Amino acid sequence: MIELEENKRLLDELNQKLLNIKDTMKIDSLSKELKSLEEESSQDGFWQDIEHSNKVFSKIKTLQKKISSFNDLKSEIENLIDINDLLEEEFNVEIPSNRLSSEIDTIEELIRILKELGVED
Repeated sequence: MIELEENKRLLDELNQKLLNIKDTMKIDSLSKELKSLEEESSQDGFWQDIEHSNKVFSKIKTLQKKISSFNDLKSEIENLIDINDLLEEEFNVEIPSNRLSSEIDTIEELIRILKELGVED
């Protein structure tokens, strides 16, 4: 059980880091901006101004990538927390520490990348 408790602690720390990144990257604001740009791109005549439409389309792709990266990582952390909780509460078994450790290392690397994405504006 000690390994599962340690995994839970590490996952909780990762989840907190992710929440901090969400604030730093202003994910909610980016989502609103993305929605606005998508609405703009669906307007009649949008593609008539090629230069402007290309800029908007490029910005849409950038925002989608940032938001998607964040959401994918969030889902991965939530899944690992759920797995750990299930094992801890329902089955009272230990999983090999190297499996979750490997997943945690991967998530830490993805968090580092997300931080870099949030800085690049």
